[in-house]
Amino acid sequence: MDTIQRISPAALAELLRPILGNQLSNAYTNDSEMYPNSDMTVIDVRDDDYDENGHIRSAINAPSNDSFQDDEQVDELVQRYKNKKMVVFHCMFSQVRAPFCAQRFKSRIDVMLHEHESRPQIRVLTGGYQSFQKMFQHDSLLIVS
Repeated sequence: MDTIQRISPAALAELLRPILGNQLSNAYTNDSEMYPNSDMTVIDVRDDDYDENGHIRSAINAPSNDSFQDDEQVDELVQRYKNKKMVVFHCMFSQVRAPFCAQRFKSRIDVMLHEHESRPQIRVLTGGYQSFQKMFQHDSLLIVS
């Protein structure tokens, strides 16, 4: 089993700022589909604790207890995000759910895509939403309260 690499809160914020900053003339949204030209997607896999203390702007919520239990559900996410350059997973602490979901996503990509097809980089947010929120709690560009 390949180890999924981590991304720090600061590095994720640096990648998100230009994407979100380009949307300043529009109303803020939480739907990553409003950022179709973005090369990355953030997937928040929190379940009942989703939106506890807010969430990362533009992240989609795909609860781990709903979206990652069977291959068909994961395959839908793979189809939707396989052309992104990076897909970042997180939960509250990114200790159990996010790594599990990232690994499920990667394993289904390996099954679904041919060897020569490009694949997104798959990352898990170090420290999860708790660390990201602690660092950027007053930054309304990055955090939706």
